[in-house]
Parts: sequence; structure tokens; C-alpha cells
Amino acid sequence: MSEVAQLNPSMGTAMEALLIDGDLSKLTPEQRVTYYKKTCDSLGLNYLTKPFAYIRLNGKLTFYALKDCTEQLRKRDGVSIVKLESMKLDDVFVVTAYAQSSAGKMDVATGAVPTANLKGENLANALMKAETKAKRRVTLSICGLGMTDEEEISSIPTAQKIEVNIQTGEIEEATITEVPALAAPKSDEEVLAAISPEQGTELANEISTARDMDSLKSAYARCYALHAGRLPLMVEFTKLKDMRKKHLETYTQEQMEGTYDDVCPDLAGAPA
Repeated sequence: MSEVAQLNPSMGTAMEALLIDGDLSKLTPEQRVTYYKKTCDSLGLNYLTKPFAYIRLNGKLTFYALKDCTEQLRKRDGVSIVKLESMKLDDVFVVTAYAQSSAGKMDVATGAVPTANLKGENLANALMKAETKAKRRVTLSICGLGMTDEEEISSIPTAQKIEVNIQTGEIEEATITEVPALAAPKSDEEVLAAISPEQGTELANEISTARDMDSLKSAYARCYALHAGRLPLMVEFTKLKDMRKKHLETYTQEQMEGTYDDVCPDLAGAPA
């Protein structure tokens, strides 16, 4: 008999639908409690320590891994972080973590954070966050758990944390709203106009005049560092980034070096 069927005879249909759709909001509170406990049991985790929390992502309610999850997984599989490497790419600090399990399995993962305009304690916190992200991501990977870690949530503009009582399965957050639908495509001028001076015109211009993909990625990373929690604004920045990326992909490197000012007059002509 399958594990899904063993949960409860009355839950078969709901659980089968969950495995296909992946949306926990379609379960009843009681079913959510059962599913949470069964997930923890199958992974050898103590559900009372709350290894998972809930997030609304892409219109679906799902789990994301908390600190206690990765710590228990590391202990379960005897995972050790055997090496850490760090490097700075423009305004992005990247840490690479190498891990090995007690069974000899090895894996590697990176953690990256934007560091533009950061100084002192804020910079120190960002560097430590990059190391934490790398360690947790490699732990989830080597243990075979394809799940988002809590350190990654802040870099996903459309993610919404949802409070769910793990004892009752009740959603305590008053509302679970859908991600606002994007408006109809705008022209380059309309996108630039939507970003007011106090919200980051300088960054908008940096994106719109990026000479190569690396410069574009660096500018967009700074946008996340400053405005990750402001969804409407990040939507505009993302549109601008996508337009510039398309323009850069259209021309060869030789054309960009020789006729850069004429490559994309709409964006390059944006006001400073």
C-alpha cells in the first residue's frame, strides 16, 4: 500500500492532488498537520522543532526549509563542510561551500549577496549571510532535499511568508493574496518614467546603459539589495533589465564596442 493511501482513507484524493499540483492550501487544516508530520518522519526530522515554514510562491502554498531543518539533515547524514571559498564579482560577494557526507558523497553550492553601498556592520552581516546561504544550500543539495532555504526568501520579490500553526494546521495569516498580475507591456519610456528619482533613477540608468551582461547583472543585484521588498518597483526594474538584456543579445561584442551609443537609443538616452 502506498504511503499516500496509508495517511488516511479519506485523504487519498486530496493527497494525490497535492502530489500533482503541489499546493498545500488545498488541504484541510487536519490534512496539513498530517502532511507536515509525515514529511518530517520521512526525512528523519523532529517536527516539534518546526524544521519547515510555509511560503506562498507562484500562487501555491508550500514549505521552505528553516535553520533547524538543515542542522538536523547535517547531523542525520554526517555532513561536514570541508572547504569554503570566497570571491568578489563587481558588487556581489560569492561564497562557495564544499560538503562531504559520512558515506563519502560530495557536493558543492554557492551563496551570493549584493554588497553595493554597504559598509561596516551592514557589510559584515552581508558577508556572513553569503556564507550561511552557501552552507545551507549545499546541505539541502547533498541530502537530496530540493527546497528553498529561508536565507533565499528575501531575494524572491514574489514570495510571501504565511503563518500556519503546525499543531492545528490553521492558516493564521489573515489573507493569502495572489501575486498581483503584471500590467500590459510598457514602452521603454514608460518603464523609466515609473521609477521616480527617489526610488533609484541612478540604478535604472545604470541598467539601461549596461555595456555587457556582467555589468547588467551587477546593477540588477544592487536593485535587489536596496528594493527587494518593494514588489511594484522591482517589477519595473525587472522589465528594464529584460529589455536591456534583449538589446545586448541582439548585437555582437564588436558592434557594442564600436557603436555603443547607437545600440539602443531608447534606453541609452534615458535622463541622468
